[in-house]
Amino acid sequence: MKDCIRRYEEAARLTNAAAQVVGISLMTHAASDAEALAICEAFGQSTGLLCFDPLRDTMTPLISSLVSSHRPR
Repeated sequence: MKDCIRRYEEAARLTNAAAQVVGISLMTHAASDAEALAICEAFGQSTGLLCFDPLRDTMTPLISSLVSSHRPR
């Protein structure tokens, strides 16, 4: 996953030098609620990023992270 994140950031930085991955969105519809939570927790722990299923989970942690990290120019 870390290699994927690095490659996404490399591609994004072609148009925005400051681009960075801030979260991981997973589609966990085939998993039970408990399995989905465990999957997202594992990805979050291994990458240090927020991980969520946008159809199951609230977006509040991601939005809060984006707002708190935004620095006006």
